Amino acid sequence: MNHLELAKLGKNDWWRYVLGILIIGVMWQVVGGIPVIALAIHLMADNDPNTNFIEATARFEGISPLVSYIAISCMFIGMLGGIYLVVKFLHCRQFVTLITASKRINWRRYFQGLGVYFALMLIMSIGSYLFNPTDFKFNLNLSAFLMFLPFVLVLTPLQASVEELLFRGYLLQGVGVLIKNKLIVAIASGILFMALHLKNPEVKINFILMPLTYFTMGFIFALITLRDNGLELAMGAHSANNLFLFVFINYDKSAIESPSMFVTVAPEPLVALVGFIILTAIFYVVVYKVFGERKDDSKNWQLAQEGKEPLVTVKA
Repeated sequence: MNHLELAKLGKNDWWRYVLGILIIGVMWQVVGGIPVIALAIHLMADNDPNTNFIEATARFEGISPLVSYIAISCMFIGMLGGIYLVVKFLHCRQFVTLITASKRINWRRYFQGLGVYFALMLIMSIGSYLFNPTDFKFNLNLSAFLMFLPFVLVLTPLQASVEELLFRGYLLQGVGVLIKNKLIVAIASGILFMALHLKNPEVKINFILMPLTYFTMGFIFALITLRDNGLELAMGAHSANNLFLFVFINYDKSAIESPSMFVTVAPEPLVALVGFIILTAIFYVVVYKVFGERKDDSKNWQLAQEGKEPLVTVKA
């Protein structure tokens, strides 16, 4: 049973997806956004010229990066709650079917994706530094960094994985109910992922190439998910990408500020796009050459669909 077919284990009326997207949006922007809204109201009421909330990009300036990071992360916790409620009670299927067609989540595959992608980002960043060291500025504030680190190690993989659950899980499978061509499904995933990130500050650098970079990320992660028949590789790679940025080398004026070790200038759009394509191509080759194809047993989900075996609940 492939990743897209898992949607067949639940109810897929069109109105369920319309209502589901609305519920997820409310849980994400309203319920999960309560800390962001409260913090923004507090800053506006305070009238401090050194602090600012940029409504268009939901970015805070002039306050502790840790405070704004936790507030924004709560939005993804709300999104996760919305996805769970929608899949479990609206589509009436197991939440884990967003991730895998197997009996249990393959955490080894997740850490393979995270480790390989993180290593490739490190190698490419070292190469960028050697080529143009003036673009990098040492930024380490040890006390702020150590206070930030425990939160980023927990909340960043959560945030990245929740995005994957939405785009390469719920929405990808939802589009797959209507469209059987996997290439078109992957393209749709890239478009939706790009649309979510159009408000990011770096998009202002180039309104064509920067959105195209987000589209490419969503498209390639969708292809990886379909090839691997599971979400773990994409979740791991996405987590590695965000962890590396927040901990080691963040961009100046990025969407989410962090006390990273280094700060670099915003990426040149064409370089960022080409670099990402090269990185993910190498990632794809390394994962399948070194670790091989995924080896999971999805028999129980197939039998469950046929009514011959109960669904297996995944235990942490």
